[in-house]
Amino acid sequence: MWQNDDIDDSILWMGSGQADGDQPIEISVATSGGEIVVLDGADGSVEWRRSVGELAAVGDISDGDEDGNPEVYAVSKEGTLFALDATDGSVEWETSLTTKTQMTPPPIVGDVDGDDETEIVAATNDGKVTVIGPDSGNVLATYERSVTIYTHPTLADLNGDGAEEIYVIYGDGRVVSLSYES
Repeated sequence: MWQNDDIDDSILWMGSGQADGDQPIEISVATSGGEIVVLDGADGSVEWRRSVGELAAVGDISDGDEDGNPEVYAVSKEGTLFALDATDGSVEWETSLTTKTQMTPPPIVGDVDGDDETEIVAATNDGKVTVIGPDSGNVLATYERSVTIYTHPTLADLNGDGAEEIYVIYGDGRVVSLSYES
């Protein structure tokens, strides 16, 4: 068991995954001050940190672009999505999801069009749900309602067609099911 005392701000979001090929998985955290920090899963030591802007959010570490090198997908409260190299935190690309937000839940990765390749899905608190290409940061599709979103979407293939549907809970209690075809 370990404890890390090298993070000064409150941790808002956390994920995990294999960042560097060694035996233990790593932990990714996002802080209220805007830092993304990747910790070694064996001893809790900081492997790297990068600032992306206040109220940062992060999910699991994954190889979204399927190039053999894992990424950390992180967002800032301003609605900028970053693809960070999971081994050192360098920026692979960044894209703006919105300009009208006060926070952004962490993005998620899955196959939403059934082509056996992953996409990134991000929701912003101003009611937008965006599908993004993980290799470039290009916006592939956007759905919008004028209702707040507080948490990340859920992906699941409930109809058995091989593509994960996107389920979004809006602040008015409505759950919206979205599908994406490339």
